[in-house]
Amino acid sequence: MTSVGSNIRHYRQLHHLSQNDLANELHISRQTISKWERGVSQPTIEYLLGLSEFFQITIDELIKAEPELIKEEETLMKKAVFLVSSYTASGDSQWGKESKDYGTRNFLANLSQMYPMYEWRAAKPSELAAILAEEKIGMIMLAPTVTPKIKEVEAQYPGKMKIVAPGEYAKISMNFILER
Repeated sequence: MTSVGSNIRHYRQLHHLSQNDLANELHISRQTISKWERGVSQPTIEYLLGLSEFFQITIDELIKAEPELIKEEETLMKKAVFLVSSYTASGDSQWGKESKDYGTRNFLANLSQMYPMYEWRAAKPSELAAILAEEKIGMIMLAPTVTPKIKEVEAQYPGKMKIVAPGEYAKISMNFILER
């Protein structure tokens, strides 16, 4: 197995995907994924770009790094927070199970599909400091209603942040309904 093939396999398994799941994401056959992973063939630059975007890694990480040399910290699913102005708490403290309202849960499910390397949970801006004190967060996404608090969030969290525009929010929300 070449380093490219072993890295594809490593990142696919890290994201709990079958060869068929990854093939569907890239609109190719499962056999193509199998050939890449076994080193029988190599992905084209277009597919390397697609893989790096899907796994949210650089092409260098995909083609150079050996999976066993990747730090354990980098292989763990990263935690992410979706900041909303309000949600109905479920009383469950397990990460990702804090919200019981239909809209927030479905939005988080769509985010999990869009960003499979992150484990998502909802939170209000007032909860952020406590979460950051307890967890290592890989990304924070802000709902349109929370954008007025961007300076407050930036003061607490210097990492990767994404603001969801109103149109994008509606599109992400609709994905769940349209896929049913």
